[in-house]
Amino acid sequence: MSNPGPQQQAMPPQPPYRPAPPQANHKPALRVANAIAVIKWILIGLEVIAVLLAVVIGVLTQLDDPDDDGWVPFALSALGGIIMTGLTWVLFGWFEQVLRTLVGIAENTRRP
Repeated sequence: MSNPGPQQQAMPPQPPYRPAPPQANHKPALRVANAIAVIKWILIGLEVIAVLLAVVIGVLTQLDDPDDDGWVPFALSALGGIIMTGLTWVLFGWFEQVLRTLVGIAENTRRP
């Protein structure tokens, strides 16, 4: 009898996904998600301050000279700031939610 070669040995079946090992720690990913949330709120706060500043400068410009149209650039910058605040909310919120969802999937597919 001859010794069977590597071509003749059967491979064990592989699961359709690679589960996380039981000792896997997902806390670093949650810390990144929390950091994304903090950065999101800091950016939103700065954008709100910029919008309020643009509105105040526009109002003061209009009060100083009612015939002057100098308030228009400030109104447009306030509108742009509001749009940027919404985009920041959506984009960073999406990043945070996707990362938290992936952590949840990794924890739920872990074998005991």
